Amino acid sequence: MFDFLMTMIVLFNTALLVFDSNQEHRITDFTSICNMIFTVVFAIEMVLKLFAFGIKKYLVETINILDGFIVIMSMVELITTLGFENDGKVQYQY
Repeated sequence: MFDFLMTMIVLFNTALLVFDSNQEHRITDFTSICNMIFTVVFAIEMVLKLFAFGIKKYLVETINILDGFIVIMSMVELITTLGFENDGKVQYQY
């Protein structure tokens, strides 16, 4: 069930990425917020798997290594984006 839920979240995230380029400011803001939420959800998934399997068993499966790398890079991107835009202050316009 957990894997199915995560697969659905990945598919929804992928669908939102299609709308991210060359759109109205309002839609771009929505996709940016969703990207932050998805990054946090995927980080939680990684942490849960690390606790459940342990580091050694987690790293045995190459898909977990790929997932972990993507989560870490997404967190770096999120932190640097928030740090350089608006002097580190998140501002939402409605």
